[in-house]
Amino acid sequence: MSPEILTATENETFRKFRPKTDSRRRGSMKEVRVALAGTGGYGRYYLRTLMKDAAAHGARLAAGIDPRPHPDSAQMLKETGIPLLASLADLAPDSADLVIIAAPIHLHAPLSCQAMEQGFPVLCEKPLAGSVADGLSVIRASRATGRFAAIGYQWSYSDAVQSAKRDIVSGRFGRPVRMRTICIWPRRKSYYTRTFWAGRMTLPDGSFVHDSPANNAAAHYLHNMFFLAGEEMGKSAVPKEVTAELYRCKEIESYDTVVIRCLTGNGVEILFVATHSAKPECGPVFELAFEKATFTYDADKDPFLRAHLPDGSVVDYNDPDATYGNRLWHTVEAARTGKTPACDALAAFSQTVCVCAALESSGIFSLPPEQVVTKTDGLGDGFTWMPALSDTLWECYRRWALPSETKADWARAGATVRVTLPEGAQ
Repeated sequence: MSPEILTATENETFRKFRPKTDSRRRGSMKEVRVALAGTGGYGRYYLRTLMKDAAAHGARLAAGIDPRPHPDSAQMLKETGIPLLASLADLAPDSADLVIIAAPIHLHAPLSCQAMEQGFPVLCEKPLAGSVADGLSVIRASRATGRFAAIGYQWSYSDAVQSAKRDIVSGRFGRPVRMRTICIWPRRKSYYTRTFWAGRMTLPDGSFVHDSPANNAAAHYLHNMFFLAGEEMGKSAVPKEVTAELYRCKEIESYDTVVIRCLTGNGVEILFVATHSAKPECGPVFELAFEKATFTYDADKDPFLRAHLPDGSVVDYNDPDATYGNRLWHTVEAARTGKTPACDALAAFSQTVCVCAALESSGIFSLPPEQVVTKTDGLGDGFTWMPALSDTLWECYRRWALPSETKADWARAGATVRVTLPEGAQ
């Protein structure tokens, strides 16, 4: 789903995108001027989407911002006459109505805070931050400046999740009880060599990255459980207790395999299972149990969010990915109207708190090397995995268990961490 790396065909398509115009629609609403901070990686998705569809949504790309812009992005901005700035500080106060932050994880918080302090509301890519302190700084900056910080967990903006959330908040399904998600997404060596921060916990300057399945590729689905367990629209349940086990199969600083069991402040048990070092690929798969219904989703077998009721009836909320672009256009609308975005920094903070508590709960342990396999393709791109890992993780999912509670003799139990939210995060 994530267009972090575009294929050759996509590159060619990317270069051909040009702005559409819809003078009739633009004339009926205030135009929202968007500045894009970050033109590589996911920034290229935002750039091509804005160039193609912004006018139809009453918006316009007003500037690109990047000290080292991607060559294709720089060329496209030049050809269309859109300014390319070297720094966010160069963005004039009256030149934009919304700033999108599509930079590496360690820059999410500082750039979001800077943009808000300069007077701009923000849409920042997920995750919120690499540390609790960084995440809290965004929340505080938003409150201090009166500017919102929307976080780009796309499912939280989708028609499917928003409809389900409304029914949940209304009490239709009773209170949430237990939620579990598994995501097995194999990642090759090229995934970790594509950028300097991949697989890192921190950088030499002390910046927190915390790149991992729980705080990057599969972070959406950990956040999704907190979000749907929240008792109000736009609010997430907050972690109260976290027990985790963190492992690595690959030669990285961070972890590539994680199992987290969490109890929220409103009494919901959450289990999150994710890895980049097993196969076959699957997920996300989840089951969200409420008093009067159970929600299911299976990306491979049944990619629809459904609520199953005790009488056998099913409420179908459709595919959360069907409205993939909602986060951008809903946030554009929030900038236009002053409304609160569907997922702000405080709603995203639960995921940050959870993954940071997981680091307190567990060390990062290497999986047994005698059980690890590496194979390299003809282009020299290797995949390192543990063949028995998939079965263990599925057992964890089925039994609501941690690896140390299975027969895995390599597993190391984590401590249970009691979470206290910092002042200002309530």
